[in-house]
Amino acid sequence: MALAATTLSNAALGYGFWLVVTAAAPAAQVGETTTVVSLMAAAALVADSGASTTAVQHMATATRQGERARFQRHLCRIVAAAAVVTSGVGLTIIGWMAGWRTDLRTIVFAAVVTVAVTALALGRLADAMATADRNGGLVLRRNLAFGMTKLLLVSILLIHKNAMAVVIGAWAVASVSTTAAFLSPQLVRTRTIEVEPAKEAQSPSVVRFARLVRPRRASHQRTGTSRLTASRPASFRRPLRSNSKSEQVSSFPTVRTTMVHHLANIAGELPMYLLPIVVQLRSGSADAGAYFITSMVALSFFTLSSSLSTSLFAELSHDPDRQSELIRRSCRVLAPALTMVIVAVAMLGDDVLDLFGGSITDDAQLLLLILALSAIPDAVTNVAVARWRAMGDGSRSAVLSISMGVGTVILAWCLVPTFGIVGAGCAWLAAQLGGSVAVAVTHLSEGSATRSCLAGRAV
Repeated sequence: MALAATTLSNAALGYGFWLVVTAAAPAAQVGETTTVVSLMAAAALVADSGASTTAVQHMATATRQGERARFQRHLCRIVAAAAVVTSGVGLTIIGWMAGWRTDLRTIVFAAVVTVAVTALALGRLADAMATADRNGGLVLRRNLAFGMTKLLLVSILLIHKNAMAVVIGAWAVASVSTTAAFLSPQLVRTRTIEVEPAKEAQSPSVVRFARLVRPRRASHQRTGTSRLTASRPASFRRPLRSNSKSEQVSSFPTVRTTMVHHLANIAGELPMYLLPIVVQLRSGSADAGAYFITSMVALSFFTLSSSLSTSLFAELSHDPDRQSELIRRSCRVLAPALTMVIVAVAMLGDDVLDLFGGSITDDAQLLLLILALSAIPDAVTNVAVARWRAMGDGSRSAVLSISMGVGTVILAWCLVPTFGIVGAGCAWLAAQLGGSVAVAVTHLSEGSATRSCLAGRAV
């Protein structure tokens, strides 16, 4: 329920944010600003380095607090370092796309974007850690704080007319403040839990008791004789560090597992941020702004199934024996919710888009309906990917996500010059339908293989 509330609050606050932007800035500025925001979100996604999914899967099974603490801090360092690199790549792309704007090639702008991308990536990781601990309330509070801070700061547009500076600054301040406020206490708490047992183990009373009960070593013999050493009691022996590959794999995720999760995450979410950039390059700033605003309105359709699939992934990682029950429960929640969404879009979508004024083109209503219909196959693929990841079959989910992501971008690049923003929506819908068909075929083949195996055993 907390994750569903997070989805609704993000949608409501996001609508308010972009309502202010579209009311105060011309359509061309809105298009350029949304392109930069999309690049920042894409850079944060790539910087995640598979850490969010790995955190959900590993923290669900890790029982030792010290191990969890080290694991969390290690992930934070990886994500922060990767964010600096991806920010540089994003700034290079921004400079190439908007070379005519000198204000986008300053050190101040580069620093603000880098800080914002780093904070956004760490915020994703903080949400994943809270989800792994089944603390959906923390995810809700962080996202509420992030959305409300952005909404308050963007009101500066009523005074300062530079939409790019105000929007990027609002994202940077909101992401840094909320991530620092919610992630730092988590890391400090886990560090305290890790240190306290170590201090207790090295207390003076324990050391004195160990010295009293430890047998004396035998005296040295002459050269050539054996050196006898009494063994220490088992309770006081220092545990040996195992070099066993199986133990290391069970303790921490392997690099291959992390990269598979990362590829699946990137391929699954990156097209959502790349499509506004494709529209910008193939059709212009005005259409890019219209596509971004329309897809933002439709984002609640996709985040509903995405948040439920993330929760399903965490629950399956905790209790894989309840797979069928948890999947059925998720489907019972998704089916009526998505049905109501499609009906609402068909009836009220045009009125909602009119709120954004001149930033919306005539094709936006049809695009919104296409995106709403695509939420059904998107939910099918999200549930399937969550199940495969929890069962340890990350390669299959990565192949599916990569195929869908690449297909979406290629189709959009070909269709946008002819059909405008509707072409981008059709590309997204086609990729989601293809992915759901692949999931159905895989499910049927697994069922037939299981029946054949049972029949062979019976014979």
